[in-house]
Amino acid sequence: MIFKQQFSVQLFQKTSLGAATMSELKGDDTFVECPNLRLPQLLYVWERNGAEAAKLEEITTIIEKNVMTPFYTDCCAKYGWTLDEIKLTSMR
Repeated sequence: MIFKQQFSVQLFQKTSLGAATMSELKGDDTFVECPNLRLPQLLYVWERNGAEAAKLEEITTIIEKNVMTPFYTDCCAKYGWTLDEIKLTSMR
């Protein structure tokens, strides 16, 4: 909680004074990049609405892009997807 308060105060001070923008804060040690929430959203839709090929392709693309090998194997086991050895090898 202290970190969030410090970050908010520093961000407010820098932006309210016109000294820095979010893009300029990337080099700052207090900058925290927001996580990509697209993957959990897609998995939620997948679980609720059933299998959609386009969604599966987007899910596996995100997993490959971020080299999430253990997550990929867990998803294959949980959802009954066919484990693609080529994808698995490319992520290692």
